[in-house]
Amino acid sequence: MKKYISFDIGGTKVKHAVISEKGEIITKNLYNTNYKSMEKFIGSMLKVIHEYEAEYDVSGIGISLPGFVNPYTGYSEKAGAIEVLHNNNLKEILQKDTKLPIEIDNDANCAALAERYSGNAINCDDYVLVTVGTGIGGAIVVNGKVLYGHNFRGGEIGFMTIRDDKDGLGTINQNASTRGLIEEYKNYKGLSEDALVIGEEVFEEAKQDKKLYEIVDNWFDRLACAIFNLTAILNPEKILIGGGVSSREDFLSNILKHLKENKYWEDLKVEIIICKHRNDAGIIGAVYKFIE
Repeated sequence: MKKYISFDIGGTKVKHAVISEKGEIITKNLYNTNYKSMEKFIGSMLKVIHEYEAEYDVSGIGISLPGFVNPYTGYSEKAGAIEVLHNNNLKEILQKDTKLPIEIDNDANCAALAERYSGNAINCDDYVLVTVGTGIGGAIVVNGKVLYGHNFRGGEIGFMTIRDDKDGLGTINQNASTRGLIEEYKNYKGLSEDALVIGEEVFEEAKQDKKLYEIVDNWFDRLACAIFNLTAILNPEKILIGGGVSSREDFLSNILKHLKENKYWEDLKVEIIICKHRNDAGIIGAVYKFIE
């Protein structure tokens, strides 16, 4: 059975693993992202690669990372908070020190492929993945293939606008992310911008505070609005929702409540489901192209 090295590169942590061709995690670990120096960034990855090569018979390397990534060449125009990768080609750099083939893609696209690989989109050719967290991410799969767009910005759902505002404040990235909800909470409570607030606290407190409940309910309504529009445009079989907040027991029911308030929702006939692979989605999906 073939095995692959996988990396899920985030703004603060780099998760890495050895994944079987069946999508099983054989071993995994993580380290802090060193994005100040390209030399140290690459050095940390190569150290992991060489250690795994010594212990396992691996057939390739898969990499998931944020930003605008060309999956065919490995070139990153932007890579989120990882500035050392802006306008760089991680694939080319790594292949100077390893002969293993390398596949690379955007993190949301990898998460979507993980669900097709061994999650809640098996045998599903048309679906949309929406990740709800500090920002809103997304991926679109049509006829079993990721829709990249002409310059690899396809699926950047967070840029969708639901309010008339030219400063970026009308996007769902601002209005339907947990960051946006926490900002509303701070304004309501009169807290400073740098006050530490955990999203879970907001949801729990809303059970006892009528005004806060309305704030949270409106937040769900905006998220449902975005999902409705995606469904109306793309007509997918499923919409999968991921991100830490999606694990809340009442998360899906709140979204469905608002969707059903729209009289056209039943005409769209789409299944809304929570992703199976939560924090492991990136490292599983990064190797999908080796076995598809």
